[in-house]
Amino acid sequence: MLIAMLAIQPICAFGRNVVFPPDPVGMKLYQAHHVTETLALSIIFCAFLLGWLIHEIKRKFKKLANDTGSYDI
Repeated sequence: MLIAMLAIQPICAFGRNVVFPPDPVGMKLYQAHHVTETLALSIIFCAFLLGWLIHEIKRKFKKLANDTGSYDI
């Protein structure tokens, strides 16, 4: 539901030909060099998140295997 709402929101906002006044603060904040500066931090964060997720999945399957009587590691 949340993904559908986020996907439809830009269509609703820009489909009515709404003209927004220029925002100089926003234009300064979202320049391309800011994205490249935070890209490395985002990649590191996603790598840690993916590592944690893989660890939790392995731990869950190991716990389920031990509950069924199989003690192979």
